[in-house]
Amino acid sequence: MPDMTIMELRDEIRERHGLGFGQGRVWRFLARRNITRKKKTGHASEQEGKAVASAREACGSTGNSVSIL
Repeated sequence: MPDMTIMELRDEIRERHGLGFGQGRVWRFLARRNITRKKKTGHASEQEGKAVASAREACGSTGNSVSIL
């Protein structure tokens, strides 16, 4: 599901949980939690090296792993 658009995510929430939200509300929910819905490219993953991994370890973060579904 990481490649879903906001509208697809909204539709998935409606199907799974019966909750209807507007596109703007879903976008704001994700934005407030610094969760991006942009598709990652191979280039971006190549840039994430030891420095990023050690920074995540230092702050106890494992990335944006918030599940809203």
